[in-house]
Amino acid sequence: MKPHPSRHFQEEQYLLEFEEALECLRKSGVSFSIAPSDRDWRKYYMLNLEGHAVPYDSEPEKAWRNCCTKNGCPSLLEKKLYKCAHMAYAALGVRKGFLTSQWQIANRFQPLDTTCGSREILSLLSTEAVDQCRICPESYELVSLPDKHLISTSAAKPD
Repeated sequence: MKPHPSRHFQEEQYLLEFEEALECLRKSGVSFSIAPSDRDWRKYYMLNLEGHAVPYDSEPEKAWRNCCTKNGCPSLLEKKLYKCAHMAYAALGVRKGFLTSQWQIANRFQPLDTTCGSREILSLLSTEAVDQCRICPESYELVSLPDKHLISTSAAKPD
């Protein structure tokens, strides 16, 4: 399976870090293409009574089967390769204090670092549901991004 890491923003610092993170894939020899995810995103959270984002508590297998990216769209964040963007950014949000401890399960996923090889990347891509998939919904609602985040004219649409 050919991975399609997703690129989400056009901010200079993000693009610089994204390019550095791509070195993990280049060095491994794994063929990939970049998936711009810049217009419509799926909603990956619920709001509690106080209006804070909280994760779903789905059955991991059901959430994974419904996943639009499955294993073909790993995410590169902070020079680490994650199974998906949602898992990467949920883990980052917990580490930075933006998300509550309810999201802590995302931090239990062990991303690959820049020393990984093709065997590790292919293993990550062939893994199906993991426990962290439970933070995702079993069905999706689309939301549009503000124009300031557009990086191309493509849009991520549901299958």
